[in-house]
Amino acid sequence: MTELIQEFLETFMSRSGADAAGQESDTESEFSLSVRAQGSVVYILLRGELEFHHIESFNSAVDPVLAEPTSKHVVVHMGEVSFVDSTGLACLVTASQIVKERAGNVHLVACKPFIMKTLEITRLRRVFLLHDTFLDAYTAANETTDAA
Repeated sequence: MTELIQEFLETFMSRSGADAAGQESDTESEFSLSVRAQGSVVYILLRGELEFHHIESFNSAVDPVLAEPTSKHVVVHMGEVSFVDSTGLACLVTASQIVKERAGNVHLVACKPFIMKTLEITRLRRVFLLHDTFLDAYTAANETTDAA
């Protein structure tokens, strides 16, 4: 299991700036994402500003994967997110609504203090499962999937 996690992280790091199809994302305003699906879990690594100007890039990479009926959990690594606005939060909430219809969850990983505060202020903390590490989120998503 640890080897698989390392593979995901290495893949994410090497594909920074590429979307799910391997195409370059909008990087003019310091935003990139990598998306990978394995079984019923979708893994997303975000970098930069998750805000209005980047929502189209986010949606074009994430929506097709979430449209798959087998996508039950979403693990989003937030450790390199430098800013998030209401439209960025709305994208995460929408993903949560989609997977909750399939008895799944969105797992947020490595949220910085400003993100945690934003989730508290907006009362969205209860919408997501929060994890300190990718391993914790990976384990939680896969245990829930295996139990179903």
